[in-house]
Amino acid sequence: MAFRLAYRRPDLVAGIVSLDGGPAERAATRSFRRAMTLAPWIKLFGGVKLVRRKIRGQLIKASGDHRG
Repeated sequence: MAFRLAYRRPDLVAGIVSLDGGPAERAATRSFRRAMTLAPWIKLFGGVKLVRRKIRGQLIKASGDHRG
């Protein structure tokens, strides 16, 4: 959170003390990255709605705010 705040609002952050050396979260899951490499083919064959539902589900699952 501190790194994100420092990046987005550097005017509010004078410095950060990091014990772990960096953020531990990932921007995307392995399956999400794979889906992105296949996106042009999926779009070509008309599976865009299915892919959107799958990607949304993966993002919710990987979210730190996800409950349940």
